[in-house]
Amino acid sequence: MQARCDWRNCFRLALIGLLFLGICSLAVAHNKVVVIPLMEDNVEAPQPRSYAYRHPDGLPSIEVSAPDLPGAINIKDIYFELPESAGTIGDLNIFLAIETESNDSLDITLTHIESRVTRNLFSDIGHNRNGLAILLDDGADTDIGDIPAGPDQRGIFGHYNIESDADLTLFNGLDASGEWRLRIANDDHTAGPARLYAWILVIEPTEFDY
Repeated sequence: MQARCDWRNCFRLALIGLLFLGICSLAVAHNKVVVIPLMEDNVEAPQPRSYAYRHPDGLPSIEVSAPDLPGAINIKDIYFELPESAGTIGDLNIFLAIETESNDSLDITLTHIESRVTRNLFSDIGHNRNGLAILLDDGADTDIGDIPAGPDQRGIFGHYNIESDADLTLFNGLDASGEWRLRIANDDHTAGPARLYAWILVIEPTEFDY
C-alpha cells in the first residue's frame, strides 16, 4: 500500500512540474497560451507559431470511475469550446496528463463536434504502466501503441504519435472554433478510476494572428 501512495505522490509532483514548466510559465488569457519556438543563443527571437488551449477543468481532476462488472465500460465525455479566433487548423498536437492504476484500461477519442471528425488517439496502451503525461504529435518518432510493459509499473512520459497508422492530419483544414470532445472509456473493473489532470490542444493555424 505504501508503494502505491508514494507512486501517486511522485506522479502528481511530476505533472505539476510539467504543467508549470510547459504551460504556467507562459502568459495565459482565457486559457489560451502563445507557444514560441525554442531558439539558440545569439539568434533573433522567432515569431510565435502556435496557440495552446488549456481545458479549464483539467485541474482539479476529472474522474472516470472503473466499471462495476467485468466486460462493462464507463465513459466520460469532457467538452471544451474554442473561440472563433482559433482559426483554421494547419497542425494539431494534444497534451494529456492522466493518473490511473493501469493504462491498458483506457480508450481515448478526440472529436470536433461541428465537423463530426473523430480520431481514436489510443486504446489499452502500455500494459501495466500507471498513468501518463504525453504530447501526441504526428512529428514524433515513436508510436504510442508500441510502448512495452514498464518495469515497476512506471508511467508513460514523453512525445509520441497516436496509435497505429492513424494520424492527426484528419483535423487539418478544419475551423478549430467550437466544441471539442475528449472521450475517456475505462473498461477494466479491476483497474480503479482514471483521473484527467490536463487536456491541452496545441494548434498551429494556417494564418497566425500576430
